[in-house]
Amino acid sequence: MLDFRNLLCAALAASLLFSASEAEARFGKRSPSSDSEKKEDKEDKDDKKQERRNPSQVHDASGVGSHSPPPPPPPPPQQHVVIVEQPAPTYYVSPPPDPEYAARASAVIAERESSVYRFLRFGIGGGPMGGGAGLDLFLAVEGERLGLDGRVTGLSLPTDDGTEGTDGITVAGAHLTYALVAAQRLHWRVEAGISTARAPSLIVTGPSLGTSFDARLVHALDFESRVQVTPLPYRQLDAQAGLAWKPYPWVLRAGWRALVLDDAGLVDGVVHRDVFNGPYFGVGVFF
Repeated sequence: MLDFRNLLCAALAASLLFSASEAEARFGKRSPSSDSEKKEDKEDKDDKKQERRNPSQVHDASGVGSHSPPPPPPPPPQQHVVIVEQPAPTYYVSPPPDPEYAARASAVIAERESSVYRFLRFGIGGGPMGGGAGLDLFLAVEGERLGLDGRVTGLSLPTDDGTEGTDGITVAGAHLTYALVAAQRLHWRVEAGISTARAPSLIVTGPSLGTSFDARLVHALDFESRVQVTPLPYRQLDAQAGLAWKPYPWVLRAGWRALVLDDAGLVDGVVHRDVFNGPYFGVGVFF
C-alpha cells in the first residue's frame, strides 16, 4: 500500500512542474500584446524620468515615425515711439521808437546842457598874484535854491623885508547859499557864513557875506562872477570875474581875481594891508 505522504509529495511536485512550464512558455512568446505592453511600460518610465529631469518641458507622446511641428517663432519685440513736442520759439518784437518820446528826451538833454544850474561843482585853479602865486580849491553842492559853498586859497609870496624865503598866507571860507534867481540861463545867489585867515603872526576868523552870478552867454559858455566880504575883526575883500567853458562834465575857467587883506592892527597896533591881483586859470567838473 502506498504511503499517503509519498503520494501527497508527488502530487505537489507535479503541480509545480506544470505551473513552471506555463510561465516559461509565456516568457518566450512574442505576443503583440505583451510587446506593446512592455513598450508602453518603457515609454511611461521614460516620460516619468523626463518629467523628473525637466518638469517644464512636458509634451504629448507622438507616434513612431511622426514629426512634431517646429515651435512658432517668438513675437518680435514691441517698439515704443516717443514723440516729444518741442515748444514753439518765442520772438520778441520791440515796438518802433516813439518819435514824441525821442523828441522829449532830446529836449530834456538840451535843456540840461543849456542850464547854468549844477548840483555838484568842484574845481581847482591858480595864477600869479602879488609877485607870488596862488592856488584855489572849491567845492559846491546846491539844490534848486539852497546850497553850500566851501573855498580854500593858499598864497606863496616873497618876503616884504628883503630877507630870503617866502611868506605863506591861507584864507578859507564856508558859506550857505540861497538862489534869489534860479532861471535856466541865469543864477544869482546870496551867501553868508564864516571866513578865516592865517598869516605868519596872525590867525583870525570872522563873519562873511557874499554874492555870485552865473549867466549863459552861448552854448556851453558862461559868464561867472563872485564877491565876498569879511567886515570884522579883520577885513577881507575877494572878487573875481571870468568865463567858463562847460563841455559836460568838464569846466575850463579863465579870468581875473583881486584879493584885499587888512589885519586892522591886530598884530602890533599898526595896520598892514596887502592887495593881490592877477589872472587865474582853472579846471573842474560838474554834475
